[in-house]
Amino acid sequence: MSTEATFAHTMPANDVTLTANFQLIINVKDVWDTQMSIFPNPASEYMNLISHDNIITLELFNLTGQMVFGAEVRTNNYKLDISALPQGFYMLKLTSANKEVFTTKVLIAR
Repeated sequence: MSTEATFAHTMPANDVTLTANFQLIINVKDVWDTQMSIFPNPASEYMNLISHDNIITLELFNLTGQMVFGAEVRTNNYKLDISALPQGFYMLKLTSANKEVFTTKVLIAR
């Protein structure tokens, strides 16, 4: 096991070298802090979604995997109305204009 950013392993029988390059991320929160902001969480009526890039699609799933909300938003600042949804945990999936996919757990609480 290596802690280096690049790791190479040669398979002697086949004379094949596999090389993997890794980007060190301290934790997932670092990525969210620089690219996406979702607040408040927990929320009761609305959630604000702010991104450096435009958010193209937004999908909200309950914990059984059923999509309870989906929309093409095409903006970097969106206010999501959650007032009609039952309280509980949900998975929020956002796809940005540069095809990055962000997922996080959100809580609706009243």
